[in-house]
Amino acid sequence: MKIAVDIRISTLFARTGIPNYVKNLVESLSKIDRDNHYILYAFFWKGYKDKLRETFIPKQKNFIFKSRRIPGTLLNILWCRSRIPLERFIGDFDVVHCTENFIPPVKKGRIVTTVHDLISLVHPEFHLSATVKEEKRRLKEMKDRADIIIAVSENTKKDLVNLLHIEQERIRVIYEAPSRIYRKIKDRNLVDGIKKRYNINKDFILYVGMLEPRKNLVRLIKTYKESKTRHKMDYHLVIVGEKGWMYDEIFKTTKSLNLKSDVIFTGYVGEDDLSLLYNGAKLLVYPSLYEGFGLPPLEAMACGTPVVTSNISSLPEVVGDAAVLVNPYDVDSIAEGILKVLVDGKLKDNLVKKGFNRVKLFSWERTASETLKVYEDVR
Repeated sequence: MKIAVDIRISTLFARTGIPNYVKNLVESLSKIDRDNHYILYAFFWKGYKDKLRETFIPKQKNFIFKSRRIPGTLLNILWCRSRIPLERFIGDFDVVHCTENFIPPVKKGRIVTTVHDLISLVHPEFHLSATVKEEKRRLKEMKDRADIIIAVSENTKKDLVNLLHIEQERIRVIYEAPSRIYRKIKDRNLVDGIKKRYNINKDFILYVGMLEPRKNLVRLIKTYKESKTRHKMDYHLVIVGEKGWMYDEIFKTTKSLNLKSDVIFTGYVGEDDLSLLYNGAKLLVYPSLYEGFGLPPLEAMACGTPVVTSNISSLPEVVGDAAVLVNPYDVDSIAEGILKVLVDGKLKDNLVKKGFNRVKLFSWERTASETLKVYEDVR
């Protein structure tokens, strides 16, 4: 069987979110499947040529990489108007796996797509109107044409059923997993070194994720300010993640609350450094307003770091009873959750123990195995 996998987003962008999903899935498929033939394809355009990354392309003979330099606007015209099939660019295949909400014209291959979230439908106010319009178009295309849809959580499956009215039998829930690089590090010199590298000169609370409205960072920063004032909490708040969109209010709030020396923005951090930052943090706080899955809580648990996260969307499903759940719309609730972990040593130790057990339930080998089963079933 020939399986085409869209890896465009993973070759062009930093290892966050969907790019991480693609990278880990491909690597894990290469470890468990030596029989099927994989065509990993990517299209790129001027300005991104130097960012094209092939380092994670498996070396096995049953994996090949095909890329074409096609400007994004032209590609949209070719696929959305003239409907030139994908086979014209990469050759014939039996199954194509669209790893994000974008399905190209296909001549005869079967279509599998992964839906990571339905943020454009659940919270359209968190995106620009043009982005919402495009996402709705893509979701309609996915609903009409995908043979099997992979949802990354039961919550995402519920959204697909309730918001798009997709038949449950077309949906398979396959969880993501943290990378193996996230683990407990016993060498404290390494942890102390990472703090120096990012100018962290005292104990810190960590947030990891893109800087965008649904991540609830404005409310988190206000929570942090209140905790410093009311409870004399003497910790840095370290915010790890690259700028996404509609992020200006985050920096304005930090400045207006006079927190520029207390809140540290690191920008994007690679996995090696991020693992060390997880190990050095007193806790991870992840008060997102909506997640299709949400990997940072599991990454933190794998490093032995207690987690405070939201009690809505997919996050309770992901963390189980191994985290403190808070109302992300309530500053007092977030503050109470943070303080509980910081002052209650017994609670912290219990969360760390439960976290190690929880993270064992997720692995990329399992994700790849279940995804391979989808390819086989749809064929």
